[in-house]
Amino acid sequence: MSDALFAFGGGEYETNKAGGLKSRYGVNAGLGYRWVRSKDAQVDVFGGVGYSDSSYTNNTSADGAELILGEEGSYKLSASTTIKQRLVFYPGLGDLGNRATFDAGVATAISGGWTLNTGLAWRYNSEPAAGLKKTDTLLTVGFGYKY
Repeated sequence: MSDALFAFGGGEYETNKAGGLKSRYGVNAGLGYRWVRSKDAQVDVFGGVGYSDSSYTNNTSADGAELILGEEGSYKLSASTTIKQRLVFYPGLGDLGNRATFDAGVATAISGGWTLNTGLAWRYNSEPAAGLKKTDTLLTVGFGYKY
């Protein structure tokens, strides 16, 4: 739309059977604004509407419309290290409940084409199915090779 204003649309699918989520799919659309844009940093803020449908491992489900409010950033800390992060709130309408997600990752070039990647994912659901926690966290560490 312009250098700073953009439109988005998307779809998502996730599963976390250990966390009680059999499946969740969603579709969304909205507008965003590139708040910061430099050679070492980029920050976008965005908002929109969506629909999600969740099925839990205890055979309950929830679906409905939700708002999307988020922020996403990418930062170059040095010539070899970058950080990316994304925070999104999903205020649900009706009895859907509220959700939030936070994802962050650090990539560091080691040597040649090798990189060390570390990630953190945090999920919150205000209305989990009976017997399930409201939050779960995942930490990942891995190596990558770019050729």
